[in-house]
Amino acid sequence: MLFLFLTLRRLASRSIQPIIDITKKAEIITKDNLNERLPSSRYKDEINSLSVSINHLLERVEKGVLREKQFTSDASHELRTPLAILKGNFEVLIRKPRPQEEYVEKIKDGIVIIDKLNAILDQLLTLARLQKNASVDEEVDLIFLVSDIVTSISEQYPNRSIQLENKIYEKLYINANEKSTAIIIENLVQNAIKYSPVEKTIKLILEQGTDGIHLYIVDQGIGISDADLAKIYQPFFRGGSHELGRINGAGLGLSIVKKLCDIYKINISIHSEKGKGTTIVLLFPPAILHS
Repeated sequence: MLFLFLTLRRLASRSIQPIIDITKKAEIITKDNLNERLPSSRYKDEINSLSVSINHLLERVEKGVLREKQFTSDASHELRTPLAILKGNFEVLIRKPRPQEEYVEKIKDGIVIIDKLNAILDQLLTLARLQKNASVDEEVDLIFLVSDIVTSISEQYPNRSIQLENKIYEKLYINANEKSTAIIIENLVQNAIKYSPVEKTIKLILEQGTDGIHLYIVDQGIGISDADLAKIYQPFFRGGSHELGRINGAGLGLSIVKKLCDIYKINISIHSEKGKGTTIVLLFPPAILHS
């Protein structure tokens, strides 16, 4: 009996050892060492499955934390640079008396920098709101919304040619949020304007496809290289082209667009050729459509 008792105790001890090992490892994992992983069992049992699942969770958490750190670092850099320029301008002004014209010029430069900071902060707040929660779905008249955006932006840029070609001749609604959908389309059209010569036309084309409704936003601008296309949705990414240095922007617009598209199950694809232009396609799938 004693032998049987000792044998059973030994087997029980051995069977719970993987749990003890996992518990000990889990207790030492903190936000500072998220790269650590739980030990796997030699046997393909339930304990091993649990360990693997937790390791996958840790991997996702680690990637999320790293993205957050990178985002914070990029945001700090984007805010620090214009503030440093603004500080430098003011320091120049107080060193010695200057002509009034120079004061006016430096103050105007300062206002431009403040406007840029405000734009960055607005986009950062939008991103923060998107990460917190999504907007409530509602019925959105897609054709009316696109038409209204084209009219509004055309009034904002009277010297630009923005055309809408609607190939859908019936009322069409999507399950989304009107404000969020407007942000997606407006950001894409504003980008097309920003990166295209004044004399070039920007086209929006609405048409029915077998896989849903397509909205094409077509420009004849500077285009995007294949290398930059792979990073286009990263926050603060603006590409390596020398033309971009002369164009104002924080590199947050497409990050916001992508997050909203993911929330509302809208597929976005970008086709571009350097020096020739860009076509962005928004696909509204049947699952979110109704007439």
